Amino acid sequence: MKAWKRNAVLLTVLVFVCAAVYLNWSAERNDAAAADEAMDQQMQEALAEQESEAAAEQEAVVVNAEYFAQARLDKQESRDAALSLLAEASAMDTDTADTAARMEEIANRTLQESNIETLIIAKGFADCVATISENGINIMVPAGETGLQSDQVAKISDIVVSETGCGLEDIVVIEIK
Repeated sequence: MKAWKRNAVLLTVLVFVCAAVYLNWSAERNDAAAADEAMDQQMQEALAEQESEAAAEQEAVVVNAEYFAQARLDKQESRDAALSLLAEASAMDTDTADTAARMEEIANRTLQESNIETLIIAKGFADCVATISENGINIMVPAGETGLQSDQVAKISDIVVSETGCGLEDIVVIEIK
């Protein structure tokens, strides 16, 4: 009888050990499946966030492109209006030397603005609009995510000074966000 009891106890212990092994294996499998699902969920959320950031960035690029295109158009329209007024004045006035000097000044400013814009874009900026007036020189560039850094402003200022010969106090750099 002792042998039977001992065998029954060993069989019971063996059943409990097997049940524990099975339950442990089943729990690990469920945990692994849950971890896989959680990782898939996180990856999907990260992809959705990246897509939304990319869409927002693309929208910002489009808005910036529209802003710079509109700024160029406005600048060209005002320049054309000034030239037509000068042409009308020269037709009515006998003092064509003054009108010719004004037209040459506008042409020189246009060339300087174009050179400045080209050089600034060559220095790595996405876009640029330069406007030269009697009051100073305005440079509009896209700011980027971190805004303009001091070394970028220094590059822009160096370009403007070398092209126009003006002082730093006459230069205004405008960040377009």
